[in-house]
Amino acid sequence: MNIEKLKQDQKAVVRLLENSYKKGRLVHAYIFEGPRGTSKEEMALYLAMMLVCKQEGKPCMHCQDCHRVLNNSHPNVVIISPEDEIIRKEQIEQLLYNYSLTSIEDNNRVYIIKEADLLNQSAANALLKFLEEPQENIYGILITENINKVLSTIKSRSQIVSFQKIDYEEIIRRLINRGIDEEVGRILAHITSNEEEIVSLINEGVVLDIIDLVKELGVNFLTGNKSPLVSFFEKGKFLLTETKKLNSLFIDILIIFMTDLLYYKISNYQNICFMKTIFEYPKYITLSVEEISKYIEELLSYRNRLEYNINLELFYTEMMLVLAR
Repeated sequence: MNIEKLKQDQKAVVRLLENSYKKGRLVHAYIFEGPRGTSKEEMALYLAMMLVCKQEGKPCMHCQDCHRVLNNSHPNVVIISPEDEIIRKEQIEQLLYNYSLTSIEDNNRVYIIKEADLLNQSAANALLKFLEEPQENIYGILITENINKVLSTIKSRSQIVSFQKIDYEEIIRRLINRGIDEEVGRILAHITSNEEEIVSLINEGVVLDIIDLVKELGVNFLTGNKSPLVSFFEKGKFLLTETKKLNSLFIDILIIFMTDLLYYKISNYQNICFMKTIFEYPKYITLSVEEISKYIEELLSYRNRLEYNINLELFYTEMMLVLAR
């Protein structure tokens, strides 16, 4: 964890948590909310280390307790993540059962729930009962990008801490300094503000395939050389076996391309991400602002449908037919 970078990117949050700790004013439940890539998980670990570190100037980042938190091996720090893109009641019940037992170590206890908006109703209700009767020395941190999807009664029993998006041009500068192609960096910096997450996505490789697919679809959408449906099933069939998150990422990047067309039409060139592609085919950008906006609305609607269990092959067949001009 790059603690200096964390303090630079989220100064206000670090100040709030450190001052609350020093003054003995930490609450028993926090909700860390904000856009993707704003270091919410890193901040949760930072607070957890602050609570279990026994050294002066906590968190010291060097002691055994701090290292175990960072390595996800501290017995007093539990991290709950979605399973099959949902957090179930059984996961919360297991957490509560563990807290009914005597702690192995005499220290504060911390639980971190990633993507708390994915708590199903029974899991949320089980957690709510726990929040209604907070126990001494137990602290909860819920992390979400979708605060509106978190149960209102959970929000009312927690302190909401909002994370600010990191400056877009600063992220681009950092990525270019790391040797990342500017166009790729600009596209992915619209998806997440987390520099390390962007580098990880690139290293995994699939995201570059997705960007290439969007370029292929975008060019054919503009020129009419090939049907988007044919293009997708020639180059994009790999998405049919990928996760819901990667399919959402594909549509997000496709929306970025369409938004770039909008920027081109209104001469807002500095905000265009797909610079090489857009400026290579200017004579084909004949759609009106209203028509492009309609396509963006359609894609947003399709992205929302990914929240449900759907047949991806039928889903993409329908979506590509919508893009067939």
